[in-house]
Amino acid sequence: MFVRSFHSMPWRYLLGWIIFIAYFFFITIISLLPGAEEKSLLDLNQYGILFLDKMLHVAAYGLFALLGYFLGLTPRLYIALCLLLAGYGLLLEWLQGWLIVNREASMLDALANLVGILMGAKLTLWRLYSRSSN
Repeated sequence: MFVRSFHSMPWRYLLGWIIFIAYFFFITIISLLPGAEEKSLLDLNQYGILFLDKMLHVAAYGLFALLGYFLGLTPRLYIALCLLLAGYGLLLEWLQGWLIVNREASMLDALANLVGILMGAKLTLWRLYSRSSN
């Protein structure tokens, strides 16, 4: 069975699932908020940092992938999780373009999400395989 029952799950995996699910909702909410008003705190253009929004996408989805380490998954299931995260990032980008006011779907944002997932997955898989070889 790929998911342990919560009764037999070590507390750190249970905590990992709780944090992962909370982060899932956080990413969903911030991705589906209406676009920021000009000069508001959330208007990233005002900070004058080139590609700031892409860096934030990489960091957010990299953290998403890193949080998967704490779920107690096998490496194969972890890879499946990362594929699901990539699909979810694409879905959120599509929803931004179709449903959200002052937002647009961006393939560059989707690519930044994927880069973040790949970076987080690389670190996590390295840790999973180094842990299993010891």
